[in-house]
Amino acid sequence: MLRHLFNRVLSPDKDSDSTRIKSGAIPSPKFATEMAQDPLLYVNENLAKVLKSHPDRHLQNVCNQVFKEIFTVPLFTSIATQNILDDLCRHEANLSPPDQVNTQRQQIPRDLIHVQDVGFLPFVNALVETVIGPVVYSCFPHIRPFPICVSNSYFIRLVAGGSEIGFHTDDSDITVNICLGGNFEGSVQYFQGPRCKHHLHTWHRPEEYFEYAHEPGSVLLYTGNHRHGVYPIRSGYRTNLVILLRTVGSVQEQGCPEWCGEHENSLYVNPK
Repeated sequence: MLRHLFNRVLSPDKDSDSTRIKSGAIPSPKFATEMAQDPLLYVNENLAKVLKSHPDRHLQNVCNQVFKEIFTVPLFTSIATQNILDDLCRHEANLSPPDQVNTQRQQIPRDLIHVQDVGFLPFVNALVETVIGPVVYSCFPHIRPFPICVSNSYFIRLVAGGSEIGFHTDDSDITVNICLGGNFEGSVQYFQGPRCKHHLHTWHRPEEYFEYAHEPGSVLLYTGNHRHGVYPIRSGYRTNLVILLRTVGSVQEQGCPEWCGEHENSLYVNPK
């Protein structure tokens, strides 16, 4: 299954976004197409320098661990985030009826848009290969023996008065959550510790609880089994690009693994 996902992402089939873009079914995203050629031109200056020189040696200096197995990294420049948002606005304008087209930047896309539906898959693949991959391996060295692949990726827009993101885990080994911006208040993301499928809805310990306020241009990285949710936005809106990563070739653990907070010898609660 993972190998199939890996091949599908790196070698899109006839129904992929690249094919549909050529046929005119999906308008090619102007800026994302340019950014896919060399993502390093659009990332934080310090991060770009490290990636160009000695990433294995110095990446830990730009990766900020804000909680257990949760990291933040300044990722995109302000120009890059605005370019991506502009591409999304143009996509929404192309989907709207002529009498409803509004190309102003205040226009708000749908709640969730998959990257392959708007022509962003080549950009996401290039970003993961060039930037995200080395960062993930630095933050989570236990997955270094395994290649990683994009199993899913989407843009999500949270709006005051709109739908909320409830308590859940992700279908990923590592989740990459990039804040692209927006004028908003609230929308704090909270975490309540990693759990296996057998203990998903157990209570969290006080020391497992953590809150994070998203900042435009920064990426939040965490394991998919780390339970989390998002508090409602009080005003405005926030747009994020979420990339779900899977390791290729790793063995899925059975029963209650040691990383689960409910395991009697939990490595998360009582690290060795």
